[in-house]
Amino acid sequence: MICVRTVVQNSVVLTMLAASSMSPRAATEASDTPTQEAKRVVDVLAAENMAGRGNGAPELVKARELVVGWMKEEGVKPGMKGEWLQEFSGPNQEALANVVGFVPGSGKEWIVVGAHYDGLGAGHPGADDNASGIAALLQIASRVAQEKELARSVYFVAFAGEEIGLLGSRAFVSAPPQPIEDLAAMINLDTVGRLEKDRLIVFGTGTAEEFPEILRGVNYGFKFDLALSSSGAGASDHTPFFEKGVPVLHFFSGTNEDYHRAGDVPSKVDADGIVRIADFAGEVAVHLAGAETPLTFLPAGAENLAKKTPATSGPRKVSLGTIPDFSKESGGILLSGVMPKSAAEEAGLKAKDLLVEIDGMKLDTIEDFQAALASKAPGDRIAIRYVREGETKETAAVLRERK
Repeated sequence: MICVRTVVQNSVVLTMLAASSMSPRAATEASDTPTQEAKRVVDVLAAENMAGRGNGAPELVKARELVVGWMKEEGVKPGMKGEWLQEFSGPNQEALANVVGFVPGSGKEWIVVGAHYDGLGAGHPGADDNASGIAALLQIASRVAQEKELARSVYFVAFAGEEIGLLGSRAFVSAPPQPIEDLAAMINLDTVGRLEKDRLIVFGTGTAEEFPEILRGVNYGFKFDLALSSSGAGASDHTPFFEKGVPVLHFFSGTNEDYHRAGDVPSKVDADGIVRIADFAGEVAVHLAGAETPLTFLPAGAENLAKKTPATSGPRKVSLGTIPDFSKESGGILLSGVMPKSAAEEAGLKAKDLLVEIDGMKLDTIEDFQAALASKAPGDRIAIRYVREGETKETAAVLRERK
């Protein structure tokens, strides 16, 4: 059982820890279940006093210190030549850092398991995105640290700067602790806190020839309703690895109406689901770490990366308020829902609508959708063409500021 995440139960204990040298494990009894431990990690990182863990904020530094302490308690070793932090600069020269730990293997190859610990700042608790990913990362670290013989070293990376352009993951692949050509695979845990009806989405399954068989084999004992998406290109920390020719997997429990909003609070997170996803991803990690046969990299989704322009590569400024069904990879943007009181709802869009065009730009993949909105500003009016029950319709929406 993983006991580090028994660290804190409320903001009072968090403040005591930040002001003292008390080890995280000493804060509470080591008797909690993995579900309770995962819940406490989310409760701590997404607490009101953490102010959304925004770029350059002191609360982000506090979160970083907590993650270092948690990794230590899992038995993970510092991964940057004896140090825990990989420092880099933010867009305004803010001092940011990834937290890097590892479990050594016997061979020269290695894998990465990652999640981001930064958030959007005040007013955005970030419980699902991405305190849930950090909770899952720690569960997997505990599991891997107990393995006696690994053919590949496993690095556990808590990235900073994800929400402002994947800065932490780009810094990591630019200055990795081991040669990037020896990196066998990367597993990313981003937004894994709201598992519904056992539906688990895994991106990047087409980036290694062996991935679909591995995932289906592991799932035999889990019985998830797996939605496998082949593309390795996306809007999370696996993408810089894919750009370097590394097979990637991104575990994701799906979008919801609270994504990037004030409603992304701990009380709405499914801690049992986090543990189940972590157990699943942990099995995959152990399998990959124990194997010596190289994976066969496939450039699934490279065509989507080629679509990127300077205008589309940064954070988007506007929100339409749609909730895409990410299991549909191409052929338009299928909606699983729309956010209440959003531009999409006011435009009359709803679940099961298929968006096919925005302002004359054809929509095939989610990258097309992001590109269509990248140059827009709050208040812009866009024309939308969509298909509902086989009939093509048109509507218009006034875009809101993305908060």
